[in-house]
Amino acid sequence: MEPLLASGALREDLYHRLAVFPVHLPPLRERRGDILPLAETLLARIAGDLGRARLALSEDVKARLVGAPWPGNVRELANALERAAIEEALAASGGNRRAAAERLGIGLRTLYDKLKKYHGDSATD
Repeated sequence: MEPLLASGALREDLYHRLAVFPVHLPPLRERRGDILPLAETLLARIAGDLGRARLALSEDVKARLVGAPWPGNVRELANALERAAIEEALAASGGNRRAAAERLGIGLRTLYDKLKKYHGDSATD
């Protein structure tokens, strides 16, 4: 936090309030035991957002999640899970984006936005 204080990006009074209780949170790659519980929680949130009752991780996917390096921490894990729900829908619909969007319960424009976000894909139907 000191660089933020020195650059003026963090107010000194706020710095002193935050410095009372320093919190060290190791990166996700150093907390392998947290990966699957976090993935299950994130997957439940994704399912809720899609109006689905439940989404599940296969044993193969669980092993790959635990073995991944996760340099982007929890945000990267969340993005990977959302990207997998989209890729599964596209595969199940034979690549038909309109059908995949319907399967996911999202609008076609939303699907395009997500594809662009995750793949840099800007093609349209």
